[in-house]
Amino acid sequence: SEPNIEVAIEESEIYKIGDTGEIIVRVVNKGLTDIKFLSIELLQSPEYNLLSSRSFYVGNIEPDDFETVAFKLHLNEKIEFIPVKITYSDSNNNKLSQTEFLDLSV
Repeated sequence: SEPNIEVAIEESEIYKIGDTGEIIVRVVNKGLTDIKFLSIELLQSPEYNLLSSRSFYVGNIEPDDFETVAFKLHLNEKIEFIPVKITYSDSNNNKLSQTEFLDLSV
């Protein structure tokens, strides 16, 4: 079956322009098969400065399970979405990727 990934911001320390803090991104495997070799990358934007690593290797996520990743950034201007790129392999070792826009209204 096809992997079914849900990505969202679980927690944020950023509430207004000029704040510096962490955002916790949650990646959920809502599918019936394992997700293998998952990595997540926060895409660059002029609205924020990234103060942590830009990408993290998460590994495997079993069905009905999740993992979290923390990114630290400084918000320069008003932003509504943060773009992240997810890359992974399905159970047949097909490489897949998708870009998600996470809601971060400040």
